[in-house]
Amino acid sequence: MPALSKPQSAGSAILTGNLGDGGDEIFFKVQQAQFNISTPVKDTTGDGDTFPTYDHASELRAKISMRGFMLANNQIGLDHIKNGTDNPFSVVYKLETGKKYTFTMMITNVIIDWNRVGTLIGVAIQGVMSGSDFVEGTP
Repeated sequence: MPALSKPQSAGSAILTGNLGDGGDEIFFKVQQAQFNISTPVKDTTGDGDTFPTYDHASELRAKISMRGFMLANNQIGLDHIKNGTDNPFSVVYKLETGKKYTFTMMITNVIIDWNRVGTLIGVAIQGVMSGSDFVEGTP
């Protein structure tokens, strides 16, 4: 297995679900990731208040984008993304800093850069966090 795609190394993501030809897990070597996380905020300032007051519902909203490489013979199955029972997927993403993020992701967009002579394919996955299981920890 090429060093670039070692599944348990830092900078890797493991997608779990009904994903493709290789079974229920796909190992994704992430080269670039963006987590755009926010929470809706409501202005609760009352009449006569001298300073604004805000509140939120402790609700995380996240758009996630990951780019990297997968093994060509075990790539994400596009037919499973359109099937509502197979999407969302569970994701475990290990950062080089020693942190680990675990979350459920509803995939909204996939770009596959396939090369017929290569053993690796470039993949970009975009989606939104689904559910309330965003966990930050250590591997």
